[in-house]
Amino acid sequence: MTSPGTRRLVAASFVSQTGNWLTFTGLAQLVQSHYGSAATAAAFAAQSLPSLLFVRAVVERIPARRRRAVYNLSQVVLAALSLSLAVGTPLTYTLIFFALSALLRGIANPLFMALVGEWVPAGERTAAFIAIGAAGSVTLALSPAVGGVVAVTLGLRWLVIIDAISFLLGLAILATGPAAAARGATAPAAAASSAAAASAADGAATAPVAAVPCATVPSATVAAAGGSAVAAPAQPALFTLRRLLARPTGLGGASAWTWLSLAGAAVNAVELPVFTLVHHFDSRMFGYALSCYGAGGFATLALRRLVTGRERLLPWLAGGYLLAIVAWVFGGTPGAFAGFFGAGLTYGLINGVLRGILERSAGVDPVPLWAWANQVVVVANLAVYGCAVVAFAAGLAPVAGALVLIAICAIFTLQAARVKESCAAPANPV
Repeated sequence: MTSPGTRRLVAASFVSQTGNWLTFTGLAQLVQSHYGSAATAAAFAAQSLPSLLFVRAVVERIPARRRRAVYNLSQVVLAALSLSLAVGTPLTYTLIFFALSALLRGIANPLFMALVGEWVPAGERTAAFIAIGAAGSVTLALSPAVGGVVAVTLGLRWLVIIDAISFLLGLAILATGPAAAARGATAPAAAASSAAAASAADGAATAPVAAVPCATVPSATVAAAGGSAVAAPAQPALFTLRRLLARPTGLGGASAWTWLSLAGAAVNAVELPVFTLVHHFDSRMFGYALSCYGAGGFATLALRRLVTGRERLLPWLAGGYLLAIVAWVFGGTPGAFAGFFGAGLTYGLINGVLRGILERSAGVDPVPLWAWANQVVVVANLAVYGCAVVAFAAGLAPVAGALVLIAICAIFTLQAARVKESCAAPANPV
């Protein structure tokens, strides 16, 4: 039976993401039609760079006792920003909106994901992550079409009003969640986390805070790109190159998460050329294919409990994702639809299982973990999209781009097998 905490988190996620995607798609279409492709590229940069450079460090500076208040404030400010678009959408302000809203969503997202650890029983968290992802898949599949209809019939003003209401409605759903009980149950763990972080900041040797699968060290310790462990400062700089790509040490599934992020970005980068030039789909057929992907993501709701607690299935799910991508590219029209459905299904299950592994590896404080995970996604998107733009401009064939995607998926499958082995092995003391 699904816990009340899971139901509230899924409902809040669905409501807020629906409004967000409605506004994003409507605003992106407006920028493209009114200001051109250069402005669209500028909007993408404005949305991505602040999240990449500042979100993680800002989240790490939020005291644990203030996190819920910061999350609530971010939703109110996001609602106000959305309403401000009803006044007008000059390009300069639109770019500012993209930057500020992306920054606030980037701060709010890890705070929201941390509620899974507070509100959901340990044995149900993987299923909760899958259900939250399924809600996102549904909104991603439906919102562009609904947003297009609303924008044409009622105008952008109603889109932003719906968006603002969705932020406040999602906040109201969470306001009656099991916060008080969760805070009481996790207070000793939070205290242990603060003590461990303080010891790490002072340079003292730290020990694992809990015996969990894929053992870890406290989140105040990070590993630089070269692999050496360094202690995070008590008040980290808002931006340093050394900490930009640092990750928590002892984090089971970190490499797999990175390759999954690259695979997801690569699918987004090559999907339009593949559908247009390989399958010769028009906009109607393309919309059907996107609906298949969303339907696959929605189908994870029925299967989420079958994979909960069964990390050994991760390599098989990764293999299924690889086969679905191959079918999508080379299977003709039936393979395009069936492959995209399978990709949505397997990606949703993989995402939930990996998040469950990461959450158990994060120790007692998952907020820095989710800030890192979101940053990896942003870096992957920027890197892959940038390479795709250059490659396709240079004349790269869509099939060649798809083969690169398949290679990335194959590497991810190998990394998924390594996650299975590391989680099955006994934890090493730190």
